[in-house]
Amino acid sequence: MFYNADEILRKNYHGILVEKANNLANEGMSSPHIHNHYEIYYLINGNSNYTIGDEIFHLEPKNIMLIPPGIPHKSSTITNLSRINIYFGRNYFSQKDISQLTKCFEKHFYTIPSELSTQFDVIFKTLLKEFTHKRPDSDLLIRNYIIILLTLLNRLRTREEINTITTDNIIKDSLVYITEHLGEELSLESVAQYAALNPSYFSRKFKSVVGTNFKNYVIFARVGRAQQLLINSDLSLAEISNACGFQDSNYFSTVFKRIIGISPAKFRRQNSN
Repeated sequence: MFYNADEILRKNYHGILVEKANNLANEGMSSPHIHNHYEIYYLINGNSNYTIGDEIFHLEPKNIMLIPPGIPHKSSTITNLSRINIYFGRNYFSQKDISQLTKCFEKHFYTIPSELSTQFDVIFKTLLKEFTHKRPDSDLLIRNYIIILLTLLNRLRTREEINTITTDNIIKDSLVYITEHLGEELSLESVAQYAALNPSYFSRKFKSVVGTNFKNYVIFARVGRAQQLLINSDLSLAEISNACGFQDSNYFSTVFKRIIGISPAKFRRQNSN
């Protein structure tokens, strides 16, 4: 379900909106959009791809995406999923507080450590319950839980930066390299060599930073590039397959349908002007 959350936040809910969506299949945005509020996306079940700027993230249960105002982004569902979304406006907190609390939005993707999984789950479910079944003190409780949630995310961001800032930058450079060479053969070993890291260590750090393994990321990135070309070019399916590094157009069609749910040809027809 997509709507103008900016407009809703201006008119209702004291500047915050919490919603849950269940059993979504083939949900997605055909093109990136921008909004003027902060968004927290918590995946409960299922799998989803999320594109923010030039980065592609593969989401699995207990992953969190943070989308700040003014950043182009879009999502696409891979399997049936359940999610909780929280939206709050720039004026939900004071200017001083929001500048501190929203530092966690400088990092878009978070994997919740297993020791904190239950705590985060309780926070999201409590926020949803209090927002859905309003009581006289619900607004205050919601605000306090949002502060707790953002504080925990800020602590995760700080902890990860202390431990992995150098390696994270190397992985991010590798993502740029992958994006620039999607039409070529990309192996774990070759990209690890580009990053000057041992392939085994590179593989572990890649999954830790990106949220999925190297092979899956490359496939998702190639399918994402193919979606763009299907919509914005007149290239044939064979040409798109080759440009995205699939080489074999039959394999390209099989992978595309497995991830997106429909064939490349049908996707192009549905998104043609």
